[in-house]
Amino acid sequence: MPKNHKQLNDCGIFVGFNGAGAAGIFAYTRVLKARGFKIDFFGINEIYFNQQVDILLKFPKNPWQSFKARWKLFFEFLPKYDIWHFNYSQTLFFYPLNILLLKLYGKKIVVTFRGSDVETNLDFTKTNPVIKAHKKDWPSYFKNFHHLTWSAKTAKKIRTCFLTFFSDAKIINGPGLASSVPGYDLIIPYARDLEKVKKFRTFRQSTLENRKLIVLHVPSEPKVKGTDYVKRAFENLGVKYPNIEFKISDFMPYNELLEEMSKADIIIDQLLVGWYGGQAVEAMTLNCAVMCFLEPSYLEKVPFSKTIPIANTNVFTFQEDLEKLINDSEKIADLKQRGPEFADTYHSAKHIADAYQKVYEEVLK
Repeated sequence: MPKNHKQLNDCGIFVGFNGAGAAGIFAYTRVLKARGFKIDFFGINEIYFNQQVDILLKFPKNPWQSFKARWKLFFEFLPKYDIWHFNYSQTLFFYPLNILLLKLYGKKIVVTFRGSDVETNLDFTKTNPVIKAHKKDWPSYFKNFHHLTWSAKTAKKIRTCFLTFFSDAKIINGPGLASSVPGYDLIIPYARDLEKVKKFRTFRQSTLENRKLIVLHVPSEPKVKGTDYVKRAFENLGVKYPNIEFKISDFMPYNELLEEMSKADIIIDQLLVGWYGGQAVEAMTLNCAVMCFLEPSYLEKVPFSKTIPIANTNVFTFQEDLEKLINDSEKIADLKQRGPEFADTYHSAKHIADAYQKVYEEVLK
């Protein structure tokens, strides 16, 4: 097998698939392609929110016909790709068989876990004092994790253990997954094509003095983002502050989303998960202030915790925290000013490509 960077250039890299984080995966794989690596990003059956892939694989709906088509394609791909990088615990077909065949043929396996594919509990609900104090008022997102069936938890744990045991590199994309993936190798955050995002900065009107302050929430998954609580707070504060525009928009195609976000001053990311997502990174790049729930215990797991330009909040204190922020112009200006540099430093496609290039090189040693 290849043992250095020069030989890595001769290896094929299979990256799948287009679920969570697809925009970031496409972005960092563009960088690696430009460096001469033979890397392809695959999607399955459909494109979500106009997010791009290199190759879209389409399979029959009939399970048996789908399996036969995937099986045939796998053996066509096998000689071409030396590294197989799976995201979101999704493989080409039945994961034990897929992984064991790759090992049998001497292929290298990289797995990036991205969220609900491995989570069986929200550990902070047992330790965060604010969350614990409001247990009787927990949103359904919290309750659902506590009421996961034994079979559902076991299936996730078995899948995670199997993938981590047989993979050559185990990656998580945020500290919230650390307890769900014991023995993970490192945290590699979301990537974004920030150069593309920067092109949308011009849509915001120049001076705040001549327009309303705009607070925006555009949830990709309302139940996960805490949208019901955002809506309630927006309605209450909208009465008290008629000079501020509180706006919730439906999720939309990517370019439209960036244009909509670029007009806002404050973006509300999520109130439930405990960590910021790709939309927060885009908001930072667009010089927006960001509000989000950052679980304190997760902050301890990353070296850049003290520099994250996000106004921390949670589902139970959100309205109070938002009211404080909209009345603190200096805080808003500070978050806007620090956002782009943070995003460039930790989430640019180049930065994440550097990280994955090192991973690919290491697994080939």
